[in-house]
Amino acid sequence: MSHSLSYNKLESKEWGSKVIDKLAEYIKEEQPQLKGFNRRGLYRMKQFYETYKDQTDLIEMTRKVSWTHNLIIMSSAKTIEGKEFYLRLSDKERYPKRELKRQ
Repeated sequence: MSHSLSYNKLESKEWGSKVIDKLAEYIKEEQPQLKGFNRRGLYRMKQFYETYKDQTDLIEMTRKVSWTHNLIIMSSAKTIEGKEFYLRLSDKERYPKRELKRQ
């Protein structure tokens, strides 16, 4: 497998389960100490990218909260406005993940 994936491949329909599986396998072999780069984790990273790639104003907010908080917000809030609201709330209130899920 090539050491880098082209941006065009990431944006194309070629970014399917086989590519994800190969990439997860490659990372596991090359960097076994890294956690979260399995099939599920890579799909979540891709979803995160697709959600926020055109939302430059929200990118900074996503950096202020944990990956777990970002995953909760990304999967629970259906609109960009909702995601922005919960990102701001999470940053301001410093909610634990259980409280964020409840909100």
